[in-house]
Formats: sequence, C-alpha cells, structure tokens
Amino acid sequence: MGTTKKSTSWKVIYNAPRELQPRERMKMVSSAEELATIPDEVLLACIMRSGVKGTNVLEAAMKLRASCATLAEFLKYPTLGSFMTYLEERKIGRIGIGEDKALGLIAAFELGRRAVDAERSMRNRALPIRCAKDVFALLKPEADKQEREVFWCLLLDVRKRLVTNPIIVSAGTKDAALVIPRDVFRPAIREGAVAIIAAHNHLSEDVSPSDEDIELTRLLRETGETIGIPLMDHVILSSIPSCDLWRSI
Repeated sequence: MGTTKKSTSWKVIYNAPRELQPRERMKMVSSAEELATIPDEVLLACIMRSGVKGTNVLEAAMKLRASCATLAEFLKYPTLGSFMTYLEERKIGRIGIGEDKALGLIAAFELGRRAVDAERSMRNRALPIRCAKDVFALLKPEADKQEREVFWCLLLDVRKRLVTNPIIVSAGTKDAALVIPRDVFRPAIREGAVAIIAAHNHLSEDVSPSDEDIELTRLLRETGETIGIPLMDHVILSSIPSCDLWRSI
C-alpha cells in the first residue's frame, strides 16, 4: 500500500522549531508577563488546535486575526449562526474553521469577556463616582458594544461607591431607550441605595440632550426627591468607539 503524503502546509507547523509551534510555544511560557507578549494569532491557533489540508492552523489563525481590527469585535457574534456568517462573509470558513472550532472560539471569547467584566466590577465597586467623567470612564467600554440606546442606573452608597454593577433599566431602539421612573427607582429601593446616577448612550457623536432626555431628567429628579433617593446626575455618552464625548444634563 502507498503512503499518504502530508501537505507542505501541514509540515510547516510540525517541522518548525518548537518555539514557533503554537502549543509548544505556550508550554514554554513561565510568567504572566511572558504570556502577554504571545501574539493573538498564536493564542487563537492554540484554541483551534488544527488546520486543514493546504492551510496549517497558524495560517488560519493569522487570517482570522487579520479579519478584525481588535479581538473585541468577535464579541458582536455570540451565537454559532452569527459567527459562522461572519466567517463566511470574510471567506474565512473556507480555511477550515467549521462549527466545532467556531464553538470553541465563541466560548473562549465569552470567558475572556466574563473575566474582564469580573475584574472591572471589583475595581469599580471600590472607586467612588464623583462626576460625569467617572460615569463616562465606567460605562464607555459597555457603551461601545451597543447597537441601540441603553439606559443605565448606577446605585450609590453614602460614599458614592457602587452598591451593585450598573443596572440596565431599558434597552431600546436605535433612536431611544424607553424609560419610566418606576423602573429606575425599583432596584434602588431594593438594593438600599442612597442616591442614583442615570446614564444612556447615543449612537452618534452628538451627546446633546433631546427634549425627551431633559423631561425624563426632570421626572427622575422629582421622583428621587419624593422618595428620598436623589438623582445625582444624568449623563449621555457616545457609543462611537473613537468618540470620547459625554454630557451631563
């Protein structure tokens, strides 16, 4: 019987020096600082584990990484269907990323997101929220992920620190987040907050308040005064990643 020849592409990985093979390279990591220097495509290759005939795993990982500006873009495709559509539109699925590899990647991105969120939550809970700039710094990473207007409520203790993670009161449309005072103050009462800050995003670089934004702020302020949980501020921030603008109403 004849022997089956492995493709030249396959040999690139397994005949390469150990320090150039993705998994072998990861085995050599001895510290968090060293891990931080490992290229994204090597980490992706370790998750994908194998390539296909004609394309080794590192080549596939490099093409996947090159398809987006930052890894955070993959968080926009949290389901198998949406992720496979992304791969197909960029013709990446043709280099051997099938459903099994896609599910592994989706799981890895989600674990990364949860780890970052948990670390950010612990850090945020220890810092006071003193001004609109603090609100912007807290919510900007979340706002940049949004494709519609979202209304958040920040619950504060006597030291102006967060009682809980920011609460999404309403996730509306591309033009508005529908909110009523009852929905804003219900979690504040439940969690024993002594004050609140409201915030929402605009899907543009214009953070000017609309007439509806101003009227809602008035209603929230009056409701807060009535029940003894004052509204400290209402902040509008842009969801455009490159736009660092916010407005305090």
